[in-house]
Amino acid sequence: MLLRYRLRRFAVGCCVIAGIAVASNNALAQAVTDPAAIVQSQERQSAALAATWLGSAEPRVRAWGAYLALRDGRQELLPQLSALAAAHAVTSAPPGESDHDAHDAMQSVLDAIIQLDGRLAPAAAARLYAHFPAQSMILLSYGDPAADPFLLRIFREEARSTGAWLTAGNRLMDRKPPGFAAAVLAGFTVRARVFVVEKGAGRFGEGSGGSCASGFGPPRAGWPTVGNYSLGDRGVLVSRGTVSTSYSRGVGGAAPHGTIATVCAFPGMEDWPRAQLLATLVGDPQGNPSVQSRISKTIEWQNDSQYMRDVSEFIREQQSLFGQLRSKLTSAGLLTAEESAASVIKLEIQIFDKRSQPSSLPRIQLNDSNVRILN
Repeated sequence: MLLRYRLRRFAVGCCVIAGIAVASNNALAQAVTDPAAIVQSQERQSAALAATWLGSAEPRVRAWGAYLALRDGRQELLPQLSALAAAHAVTSAPPGESDHDAHDAMQSVLDAIIQLDGRLAPAAAARLYAHFPAQSMILLSYGDPAADPFLLRIFREEARSTGAWLTAGNRLMDRKPPGFAAAVLAGFTVRARVFVVEKGAGRFGEGSGGSCASGFGPPRAGWPTVGNYSLGDRGVLVSRGTVSTSYSRGVGGAAPHGTIATVCAFPGMEDWPRAQLLATLVGDPQGNPSVQSRISKTIEWQNDSQYMRDVSEFIREQQSLFGQLRSKLTSAGLLTAEESAASVIKLEIQIFDKRSQPSSLPRIQLNDSNVRILN
């Protein structure tokens, strides 16, 4: 009797244990196959890997760390990414073959910082300009007043890199720091076309056009894809102004020597943005600034004396406009007296003889060092 009782209790215990085991196995199986649990586990592993790889001494591994940080939106890794950017060695020369890996890794780091809406100290962002101009300008354009000295230097020195130059000018317009108005005036050339026609021939006009393009290749073997940046007139807004700038981002292989900072250029229109900036500074109508970058004048031919008088009067009119513009800037406190005296707006005049029977036009004797006539 006692034996049968013990056997029954043993059987019940085995059933309970078996039930617990089955339940545990079912719970484990459910945990292993639950998508939320799997993804959370992978995310934890990915975040740890990204942090570890960003700390690697090998550039290619750092690039993969930045790639993972960006892919998974790991904003908590921004301090680590920013520290890498601040420590990156930059020279005035383009990166050489020995710097290839470090350069490509830094492009991944900057891509992650920008896309994760990170920030760099203006001094660190400006130092990167030599090798990563577009990324540097994006990071300098967030409105920190400490960026003004660096933006002013870029504005003074980078007029040929139109996207960077326009971005700097637009951001400086927000605060108009000392020296900015003088920098806008510096190198400004008004280009005039003078058409000499027979009486009653009417006025002559002109037009212009241009184009631009850029591209990138596949990634290097064993390297992640990365965002390549260019500054232009379409994409994500970088700076707002009469001529706003934006950045475009294309994913592929790292650009070999940084990225470009340009906008579509229109021949003969190099000084048009300066005229718009000056118009904004003095409050001129944007559609009709007092000093324009390109102007034209039609002179009806009568004789040599009349032609010379008309050209000379045209030059005097332009010089008067230049003087009025400097006076407005000085009165507004944007230009010092010393800067006004040193600011020279150049006038370049190209003469076109459109008469049916053209003959040699008399040469104009110039008394102004800022005027140049091209016959």
